[in-house]
This record gives sequence, structure tokens and C-alpha cells, in this order.
Amino acid sequence: MNIFLLGGLAVIGLLFWLAMDEEAGDEPLLDIPVGEIREVSARDDGGLLWRLVPTETGWRLTGEMAAPAHPERVRQMLVLLRAPVHGRYSVDDLDPARVGLDQPVLRIEVNGQALTVGDSEPVQRRRYVQRGDEILLVDELVYLQLARSGIVLVDNRLLPGGGPVEAIEFPGQTLARGEAGRWTLTPGGEAVAQLDEDDLARLARNWETAQSREAMGWMGETVDVPLIRVHQRDGRTRVFHVVEDSAAAVTLASPETGLRYRFPAGQRPALLLPDDDA
Repeated sequence: MNIFLLGGLAVIGLLFWLAMDEEAGDEPLLDIPVGEIREVSARDDGGLLWRLVPTETGWRLTGEMAAPAHPERVRQMLVLLRAPVHGRYSVDDLDPARVGLDQPVLRIEVNGQALTVGDSEPVQRRRYVQRGDEILLVDELVYLQLARSGIVLVDNRLLPGGGPVEAIEFPGQTLARGEAGRWTLTPGGEAVAQLDEDDLARLARNWETAQSREAMGWMGETVDVPLIRVHQRDGRTRVFHVVEDSAAAVTLASPETGLRYRFPAGQRPALLLPDDDA
């Protein structure tokens, strides 16, 4: 963060007082309807942080981190683009270099329109953002949220959409919902004999709501690993490779999304059947 010298603060503060638009406050940072956004991206000194594009099935991250994006997190991110402006100055009244905009810490592009983010204003903790020939002041939170890694936008849900689970094919056993809505597991076994109908129904619900602690890219390795097939009410079947089942974690990989979903080992009973040889 850039801290101004006191003399510089006094000069810049005077410029702000003279140039401040008294009506600022209701104006959004960007006035673009979400439905009209074709692409939005963020990059810092290290390169691209994230890029989002809308698709028929929802928002998607593109580039090196290609993955479906979590709709609620995208919504929260897009709301920030309409954050209120607390001050507006012309570049004729304020030199962009004086507030770090000659070497911006973040660059946001929406449909090709650029927003560059500079220094933090030290009194009210707001950020300078250049939009065309204007320099705006927005809340620091806008910068902090937009500058995060794209990994926070990845959809970490195992089953986004598709409706309720109707059956899960585990290695050697199938959990299925019967005509009366009762869950059965066939064939049985010693390890699963302790599971009653409520336990089986809970297992299916766990899959419907599961969100992993981590969601990482997967290169598609499929060497001698168990498979799980989840059948949903809309007819969709999702396949997961159990690429890790250890004392540390359970990791499921999806060919559909190209992601690995990693869960703490303590969540194993919520997603997998007990081992017969455990």
C-alpha cells in the first residue's frame, strides 16, 4: 500500500476539496446490466486473476483456470461493479500518477471497458479507480474482493443442478430410491449392515448438498481408481473418480468439470460407504 508524505497529502487534499462533485454518492462504479455482460476479468502485476463469461448453463471461468463458477459468488462479485462512487475527479484536476494510477495494482475489464485501481486514500480508506478520464473513490472492500484469486469463484458443489439424487452406484454396491421413496442398498455387506434406511437417505442428501473445501484442476488421470456414478432425477448421470481416499482426505474428480473436489477425511462417512475390510 502506498503511504503519502504529509506535504503531498496536504496538496492532494486541497485538490480533492476543490474538485469534489458534491452530488457524488448515488452513481455506480459501472452502470452495466448483468444481462449485458459478455466478459469480465481482473488482473494484477502477476497476470490474470480470473476471467468470467456467461454460458447457457451459467457463468464459467476461462483461461488457465477453466471451470464452472459458483453462481452466488459470481453474483456477489458482479454486485461490486455497481458499488457506489463516493467521489469523482477529472484527470485534469488530479494527476493519476499522484494516486498510483500510473502503476495500478488491479485492472478490471468489463466488455472491454477498463477500470484501473490505484492507491488507497488514507483518511477514509477508499480506493482510487480510473474510469476513462475520471478518477473515482470507492470503498476499499471493492478492491479487496475483486483482487482475489479466481479459485474463490470456482463452483465447489459436487452436483450443481440436475435435481434430486435417484441412485448412486458405488464400487460393487448401488444405493437407489424405490417407488415408495424408500432407499435400499444392494448388495449388502457386513460393513453396511449397521446403516438403516434413514442413514441411506441421509447419504443421498449429503451428495445433493456437498460442497468441497477445495476445488482444484484435474488433468484426467484415471489409472486404477474406483468410480462413482450419480443418477439424478432429470436423467443426468455424473461420474466421479475416487482419486484419494486416505487418512488425510477424500478427493473426487469429475471428467465433466475437470475439477478435483477435496474433502477432509472426517467427511468420508457423509459421502462414501464403509469399507468391508475396515
